[in-house]
Amino acid sequence: MTDFGRRGPAAAILGDGTVGLTLRCLLLTIENGTVGASLKCKTLSRFNHTAIASVNNIAMGATTGGFALDATGKRLTITAAILEGNVKFAMAAIFRNYITTYVIDAETYPLDNDISIRITQQPAGGILAITSLVDTGFIEMLISYITG
Repeated sequence: MTDFGRRGPAAAILGDGTVGLTLRCLLLTIENGTVGASLKCKTLSRFNHTAIASVNNIAMGATTGGFALDATGKRLTITAAILEGNVKFAMAAIFRNYITTYVIDAETYPLDNDISIRITQQPAGGILAITSLVDTGFIEMLISYITG
């Protein structure tokens, strides 16, 4: 019988024998900031990630508390400043969607050791402004990433 609760010695990630890679997972919550057209974000550790307390008023075109939002409000970045290790791969899935106007999906990709996130409308596929989306509810997404 396998004891999944007990941690043994570190091993290479199966499928990739590269030494020094680490699997991590976080839960990201994105909601409306208290200032117009801004976001409030926080992360919780699901596996091997340090939780980041709520960061409020992440404005378009600015970096605040380890989160950056592009000038259009369409790309949110979790910066290397609050991630552990150099990001080699990232993948996201919408965990909860409290937005009542759209069916959405998340796209993530590593960018200069950051994790960049865009939200697309489904089935149309257009990239949506996150600042407008969270006017009607909040989003939670699970992000798995590999660092090395």
